[in-house]
Amino acid sequence: MRYLFLLLLGLLLSGCQHGRFLNPSEFQARDAFLQGFETWNESGSADAWEPLQRDYPESAWTARARDLADLKASVQQQREALAELESKNKRLGTTAERCRQENKKLQQNIDLLRENIAQLKQLLVDYELRAK
Repeated sequence: MRYLFLLLLGLLLSGCQHGRFLNPSEFQARDAFLQGFETWNESGSADAWEPLQRDYPESAWTARARDLADLKASVQQQREALAELESKNKRLGTTAERCRQENKKLQQNIDLLRENIAQLKQLLVDYELRAK
């Protein structure tokens, strides 16, 4: 009796399978995804995914392809924004350098004017002393 129970338990457990079955269309969708990925990687065109989207619209591989295309578009937008920011940063750097040079010249003028004021004050004092 015990052996019969172990035999039935063994048969029961051997019939259990971990995971899920993939139907043949999933394999075909995966192959279409891989072909589209190679084409997309070389050309960067979203049209590479068109056969996958047309033939297997509900497949998880189609969603992955869509996600990859969205990510690539996002990366491209970020690159363009980065290039624009770098250009703006370069222009601002040039403007800042020009402002520093102009500030230096103005500071030199201020120092010269202060010296002139000090000399004029001394001349005024000397003139008033002579007038007495």
